[in-house]
Amino acid sequence: MAIPYNYGLTGQLEATMQAVCGWDRWMMQWKNPEKKYLISALDTSLTEQNTEYFSLNNNPDGGLLYLRDHVKTGDAIRIRLPFLNWQKEGDVKNQYLWLEYRDFTTRFDQYMNIAEECSDHYDEYPSGTPGLYAYIQVGKDQREGKDIYSARPASPNGLASWLLPLTAEGNYDFYYRYDKIPDPLPGCGSWGNTTLPLERSKSKPNPFTGHSDLFRITDSNHDGLLYSGDDLQPGLADMLGDSVWFNYHRNGDKDDAFCFKNKKTKLSISTNPSPVPVYTYAADLEYNRFYFTDGSTKSQFENRTIA
Repeated sequence: MAIPYNYGLTGQLEATMQAVCGWDRWMMQWKNPEKKYLISALDTSLTEQNTEYFSLNNNPDGGLLYLRDHVKTGDAIRIRLPFLNWQKEGDVKNQYLWLEYRDFTTRFDQYMNIAEECSDHYDEYPSGTPGLYAYIQVGKDQREGKDIYSARPASPNGLASWLLPLTAEGNYDFYYRYDKIPDPLPGCGSWGNTTLPLERSKSKPNPFTGHSDLFRITDSNHDGLLYSGDDLQPGLADMLGDSVWFNYHRNGDKDDAFCFKNKKTKLSISTNPSPVPVYTYAADLEYNRFYFTDGSTKSQFENRTIA
């Protein structure tokens, strides 16, 4: 599965923002000293509520919660997605929906690409679009034990892309213009890369299993594998009419936030994107060899496993 640019510090160069996200706080146990709980939000009476393990089991009727700016307060909601219950190595990993509000008013809370002249942002929001940011956590939900730093794909904390953004733009099966690939240029949005332009008007909405425009690679050589000579770079250019428009967006852009400015204020089973468990894949043949001990073949591999 391709690596997405995520919302937290763990993405490093491949992050969208320069400030901590909820998963970073959870894993490192960076609790706001003014709060009672590590992960929490306010209810309608402005009382702090523990939202670290929000689920249908402990909140069957849901509820109304308020989120303040995550960077300043640590407010966030982590919702365990249903029908996944990791018990042993090899099981499908647990998944969680994270919701955080960001207002981008603190010094380091800004998009990674904000200084680039070809980045896609609102002039009135030079650091980033204030709003609700959502992402799915896959696995990586253990803070102690033998598996915490494991590279084994089947272990609960197996290394990989475990934070998958749900942007307000939605998930799509993207349509790329291989007939419009420009020559590598030294300027903003190309930086000497061979850019693969995106044709949004021909991309098809796919709220359940599609990708956001924060994924950093596609199978550009059409061999059925990722990272096998896929040198074309998506996320740097779109088609504008019949011309290539360098609008650097793969490190985040103005349309990622759920907010009134973007006219996207709902996230549900009927929206695009939809907050459902995501499909993930084994990384490559070598990882499969490392994982299989029972004689199973690659074709028999259960594809809902992060690797």
